[in-house]
Amino acid sequence: MAEPILEVEELTKRYGERTVVAGVSLELPPGEVYAIVGPSGCGKSTLLRCLSGLEPFDGGRLRVAGVEMEANLPLGQLRRVAREVRRRVGMVFQQFHLFPHRTALENVMEGMLYVLGMGPGEARQQALQLLAEVGLEHRAHAYPAELSGGEQQRVAIARAMATRPAVLLLDEPTSALDPPRAAEVREAILRFADQGQSMILVTHSPRLARTTAGKIFMMDGGAIVEAGPPEQLFEQPTHPATARFVRAASFV
Repeated sequence: MAEPILEVEELTKRYGERTVVAGVSLELPPGEVYAIVGPSGCGKSTLLRCLSGLEPFDGGRLRVAGVEMEANLPLGQLRRVAREVRRRVGMVFQQFHLFPHRTALENVMEGMLYVLGMGPGEARQQALQLLAEVGLEHRAHAYPAELSGGEQQRVAIARAMATRPAVLLLDEPTSALDPPRAAEVREAILRFADQGQSMILVTHSPRLARTTAGKIFMMDGGAIVEAGPPEQLFEQPTHPATARFVRAASFV
């Protein structure tokens, strides 16, 4: 059996006296797609930020593509390890966060030039290929303000993939989009999943979780309270919090 590309052990995050992530553990095998669902405020997005190296955590450990990060490391070591984690993880945010003064092509090229150290010619060629994979090669020279929300999110996915991440993390990638634009983003995610990209996505959308992920994790109160394949979690939930989420969720 292949070694997990991502391992999380008893990860805990607090803000003051409030525990936001409460001892989460999981293992992501290479090429698998997992989804984390749950009500607003349950800790999903905070967990993702911890996994990406953007947010320090207070307990537990994280290992991604051979780099291990533990809580309470000395500050200098923590910064070095977090930087190495970020090199191995691609992050797609709900609000896109594209550089407004750069074209779609330039946004995708950025990480290739300054993280991977590619030459401009090679970076341009590979960025155009990534834009083609998300169906946006014809919008390569458009600026973010000239793109729809769905197009901006697909550029953001291509940009995250540009640094060849070991794991791609997506935080509510369709929540700000109308159904047609959300479907475009879902197709882009599925295309990279079919290529074997390891992913974890946080979503309020059962449809997105069900159509992309092989395993679903239900979070409530900062903890994972139930996990299983989509059919089991959405059709035969065993935890009361999961049952409440399923009743309240829209499957459109």
